Amino acid sequence: MTIDLSFPLNVGSIAGYQSSLSAASKNLESWSTSISDQKTKALADWSGRAADAFGVTAGGAADWTSQFSKTVKTFADAVQIFYDSANAVKGRLDGIKERAHAGGLTVNGTTVSIPPAQVFAKEAGTPPSDAEIRANAEYNAHVDLFNTLSR
Repeated sequence: MTIDLSFPLNVGSIAGYQSSLSAASKNLESWSTSISDQKTKALADWSGRAADAFGVTAGGAADWTSQFSKTVKTFADAVQIFYDSANAVKGRLDGIKERAHAGGLTVNGTTVSIPPAQVFAKEAGTPPSDAEIRANAEYNAHVDLFNTLSR
């Protein structure tokens, strides 16, 4: 019997992705502000139909960029929630692995198992020795811990 503690996600990559999305959102908002500022400067001394068309186009670009920034921010927030959840699961799995190791279970990579029971050769009807009693108690403790951790 084994417990498989493999975790198929790379939480560092998820954090990096979230950070990139957050930075992109901030950059987009900055670009939106810059487009608006440049539009205002350009129209300060410019009037007429061409200026009006430019104002509409630049204003639309600024609005679209701002809205896209908010969409990317919403996505970055969702990825943060996913990261937090994935990191919590990874932490629980790591904690199980640490408890298993500390409790004497066999930990091999992402797999936890019960060490084999000691077998003592003896004649039938012979009472168990103190070493056999201790080995049996240790094995039962391993089984109990294994069952607790596998829940």
